[in-house]
Amino acid sequence: MTERVSKGVDKAFMSGQSLYAEAEMLVHQAVDETVHSTADTAVQEMIDAVMRKLAEHAAFAIGGTAVAGAFYYGYRLQHLAAEAERIKTDSADIEKRIETMGIVLPPPKPPGGNYIPVKVVDLNSEFYTLLPATARQLVCFSGHVPWTQKKDFDGVAKSVADGQYEYVGKVGAELGVAEGQAAARLCISQILAQLKDTCGGELGRVERVVRLGVHVNCSPDFADHPKVANGASDVLLALFGRKKGAHVRLAVGASSLPRGVCVEVEAMVEILKPPPA
Repeated sequence: MTERVSKGVDKAFMSGQSLYAEAEMLVHQAVDETVHSTADTAVQEMIDAVMRKLAEHAAFAIGGTAVAGAFYYGYRLQHLAAEAERIKTDSADIEKRIETMGIVLPPPKPPGGNYIPVKVVDLNSEFYTLLPATARQLVCFSGHVPWTQKKDFDGVAKSVADGQYEYVGKVGAELGVAEGQAAARLCISQILAQLKDTCGGELGRVERVVRLGVHVNCSPDFADHPKVANGASDVLLALFGRKKGAHVRLAVGASSLPRGVCVEVEAMVEILKPPPA
């Protein structure tokens, strides 16, 4: 009797090891394929593949599920720890680049109308709450114009009256391309300040800059809109590198812009969802 029980335990153990190895291979493969994906179908395919394998070992399905689940969540915890360290390192590197480039992230400009400056959209379904390291958000920024808080103003600006508009005029008339680029750089610094706040203070959470829209208040015969827009694009590429900083872009002329400024910049950025505050 004891010998039969011993053989049964050995057989169950061997089958469990086989199931563990298969589940491990599937999880590794699926995580590698889906960790940077925002498609719910891809994750569902991963689950279906694991469950099919578990079904093939019906006699050990309960134990196998526990083993696979324990391994999977252990793997996710390791991934989370590694990702947190990567974000910390990348954030420090980006902050150094900001300092080296002489960029100052200003206090946020209050809205000048009936709108919000930032809108955050979750890219994943509720299922991704089980996979927090893969949860993405799309951060959409309203148009930002070159505005600075008054130097003698103490505190957080509550109104646009607490600051002043910079680079007022038309590029190609009162202002040149270099001034237009400086204005675009000031606009993108405001967006970066709000992006950092949205990322919980960690710019290393930026996954990719998706889109940039640059509107140039210019004279009718002005044709160097892309050069002006480069004032913003160059900053993003320098900070995030080509892999994450490269973006699609609109550079277009306008007959006028709010408060007569020469440039307005809007953006869309994908980030890793920060943990709850």
